[in-house]
Amino acid sequence: ITIYDEYGNQCDYLPYGVFDSFASPAHIIIPTSINQIHSSCFASSNIVGVTMHNNITLIDGYAFQYCKKLKEVINWPIGVASIPYGCFGERSNLNFEIPTHITSIESYAFWGCSSLTDVTIPDGLTTIGERTFYSTNITSIKLPEGLEYIGDYVFEGTQLVELAIPSTVTY
Repeated sequence: ITIYDEYGNQCDYLPYGVFDSFASPAHIIIPTSINQIHSSCFASSNIVGVTMHNNITLIDGYAFQYCKKLKEVINWPIGVASIPYGCFGERSNLNFEIPTHITSIESYAFWGCSSLTDVTIPDGLTTIGERTFYSTNITSIKLPEGLEYIGDYVFEGTQLVELAIPSTVTY
């Protein structure tokens, strides 16, 4: 696969909205020639899975927003230490384990992911942005010591009945 930008230049990134509304229920394997996934790249597409590689150094916000059929993300790139803003918003079937190298989860990253019920936050994560788990079905979550920031409304609309906040949290 060769990707071209709007000017006909070959590029080493997936441009904004390139697979937006892609109709096929495919599993996408990102070629190793691609090192960036730009905003809304897969938004509203029917992809069921994506396999990434460690050459990817950037994933912009909303990359997989509204991908209602997305079930799995394989190999979150080691060089991308954050789950970007709105990345998986409004997804119902996602089965995603937060990788151990993630240090922050940006706002709205998992909002509306109704399939999320039991979440493990890895040690080393310091920031959870606002409304990250808003309107999910989370019933259980363990927050690690070292977590410093929990944004506003992170757990609004969830099924949590109990939450232990680590002593390291300052907001």
